Amino acid sequence: MALCTNPNQHGIKGLKKVLHTIAGSSVQVKNLRAYLIAQGVWDGVTPIDFTLAITGSVWSNDKAVAAITVLAADFPASMKIRINNSGLICGKGDWSPAGGALKVTRPVIIANTGSINGGGYHASGGGGGWTGALCGQDSGDSSCSCCNCICTTTAGSMGYGYGYSYADQPRTIGAAGSGCYSADGCPSSGGGAGGVGGNPGSSGYSVSGNAFITWINTGARNGSIS
Repeated sequence: MALCTNPNQHGIKGLKKVLHTIAGSSVQVKNLRAYLIAQGVWDGVTPIDFTLAITGSVWSNDKAVAAITVLAADFPASMKIRINNSGLICGKGDWSPAGGALKVTRPVIIANTGSINGGGYHASGGGGGWTGALCGQDSGDSSCSCCNCICTTTAGSMGYGYGYSYADQPRTIGAAGSGCYSADGCPSSGGGAGGVGGNPGSSGYSVSGNAFITWINTGARNGSIS
C-alpha cells in the first residue's frame, strides 16, 4: 500500500510570504490595510505571511492617527504580520497631545533596530520683557523731554517638536522676539527668548497595544508604551 504524506500538518496550506520595503523619506502609511491594498501588495482577502521592512521613514500627517495602525478587524486572524524597522516610525508633532507612532490591536511581530518615536510637542516662545522709565520733570532729568516713556518688546517665536512637519525634521529653537528702543533717553530692551522645540516622543505615544506585540528587538522607543 502506498504511503501518502501531506507536506503541511493537518492539511493546512502554508501562507505565501510577501515582503514590502519602504526606503523613502516621510512615507505615509497610517492604516496598514488601506496602504497595502493601494500599493497592490495585498488583495485584502487572502491570508499571507507579510513583512513590512522600513529602512527609510514613515510618519503621519494627522495627530489623531498613528503613523502605522494595524487593526484586528482589518486582517484575517490567520494572517501573519511582521514589521522590521531599521529606520524611523514617527507620529505627528503638535500641541499636547501629539500624534502616536504605532497602534496595534492584533498580533504583530516587530524587530526594531531603528526608532519608534511619538510626535514631539511645541514649546511656545518666551514672553517679551518690557521697560518703563520716568523722565523729564518727574525724574529731574532735563535732557529728556517726555514725562513717562514705556518701551515694550515682542515675545519669541515657537519652537517646533520632532515630527511637526515631516518625519525627518529635527526639533528647532524658535527665534527670539524683537527688541525695542525709545527716544528721549528711555532705556531699550531686548526681545523675549524663542521657545525650545519638543524632544522626540515628548507628548505622542510610541506604542499603543504593546500586549499584542512580540518584540524581537525593541530598539529606540521614544514616547509612552501601553
